[in-house]
Amino acid sequence: MILAIAVLIGALQTAAPPDAFLVRCDLQSTYDEMASTTAASRSPDDIDMFHSVFYAPDWAFIDVDHHRHDWTEMRRQQIEALHEAAPEMFRLAIQTISVTPGGAIAVVNVITVRKITDTDGKYGKPGLVHTIAEITSMRDTWAQVDSLWRIQLREQLGPPQQLIDKLPPDIEKPRCPTL
Repeated sequence: MILAIAVLIGALQTAAPPDAFLVRCDLQSTYDEMASTTAASRSPDDIDMFHSVFYAPDWAFIDVDHHRHDWTEMRRQQIEALHEAAPEMFRLAIQTISVTPGGAIAVVNVITVRKITDTDGKYGKPGLVHTIAEITSMRDTWAQVDSLWRIQLREQLGPPQQLIDKLPPDIEKPRCPTL
């Protein structure tokens, strides 16, 4: 009897399509975890662990010029970025989501906020400190294996946008507030 109930529950779970709202919540939580982990990464080992947790082994990135880059190439860039000053804030905010068989496609804004001293006067009077928010839209193709989500492909949808001394709405009033 217990076996029959377990089989029935399993059949119901596989027959029902995943709820888009629940997938959005699950993936936004994963993006929030990714942002925290990115901020805490200090070494190549951290970057490798980050990749193994959040990305499929055959993950690839397609840049704004439609060039495909594999993990080996992107890993080098991530290691070089460890030497740069950490951003004031980093957030990945879902804009849209589509549930697919076995996964999802999310359009997400990658938001990096930094404070800079404008020594050249590029943004006004030289010497002033400015907040620069860079927003890059990406399309992430996710696969769900068992209960784990992994990014298979990330595509950059356009050039980064910059906001000077203004934060984007997803920072000022996030759709899904985080703790």
